[in-house]
Amino acid sequence: MSAARRELEVAATLDQLQHVTAFVVNAGRETTRLTDHQLYHCELSVDEIFSNIIEHGFKHQGASHTVRISCQALSDRFEIIIRDDAPAFDPFKQQAPAKAFSLDDGSVGGWGLRFVMTCMDSVEYRHEDGENWIILGKKYT
Repeated sequence: MSAARRELEVAATLDQLQHVTAFVVNAGRETTRLTDHQLYHCELSVDEIFSNIIEHGFKHQGASHTVRISCQALSDRFEIIIRDDAPAFDPFKQQAPAKAFSLDDGSVGGWGLRFVMTCMDSVEYRHEDGENWIILGKKYT
């Protein structure tokens, strides 16, 4: 199974979040055999990544920038690529948050990537041609 790559380019603002997640879910629903549960994992992961780009990458000042999202049904997985031109940031080089015995003892920050890694089957980062690339993969079951 390999469908044409679907692409979306939006302003780097939080008001685009619902449009972005709907685009990903619709692309997955129309081109893959992912279950609703698997598509929900994709939606949650894209929500987290896109929100972090806006909040941390662009500091809520991204209206003059864009984020590009592409989706493609590959033979073994649904691939989602999110690209932005915020300052380079490799989330895998950040220290993992410390485990806590209770919510009161837990640290703030760093949990989003762990959450995405739990939802998705693969999560990769690269910085190429001045852009951050997050590549998410969800295998078919």
